[in-house]
Amino acid sequence: MITLSELSLISEWLKKLNVEFYQCDSCLALHLSYLQKLDGVADAKVELIDNVVMMSVIADIKSSAIMSLMAELSQINLSTFFAKVYLDVKDNSEARIVFSYSLHMTDGLTFNQFSMSLASLEEEALQVIGELHSCDLLNNKHHSSDELHSSVFHTFH
Repeated sequence: MITLSELSLISEWLKKLNVEFYQCDSCLALHLSYLQKLDGVADAKVELIDNVVMMSVIADIKSSAIMSLMAELSQINLSTFFAKVYLDVKDNSEARIVFSYSLHMTDGLTFNQFSMSLASLEEEALQVIGELHSCDLLNNKHHSSDELHSSVFHTFH
């Protein structure tokens, strides 16, 4: 179960890292707005579920890219050492590629562990999202191609 003190601690750590975020009223997640501003990124968040910190970056993909990405998913997972990558395909919504990373808090979690994990997820997700963008596989909504390439590899660390 999520406790307010754990969520407050994660919020403090994000502030210490100068990460732009907001807390969602409906899901108790901390949404990483600095990543959500990037073209193709539908959501980026940190959640606490049963003593596990779940970090995720989700990008919208074109429906025409689903088969290509299914074929490449094993290779993408091999190239991302920390993130688990999968496709989220539903009948009534856009297809998405999801990058997730989890950390157990049962025995404690330090600021450095959290910081390095967030940086690793961000780096791996944005590298793959940049490649998908260059192959025109994303549903881009926010920025031009030049804006994505100039901002996508600027991490907070």
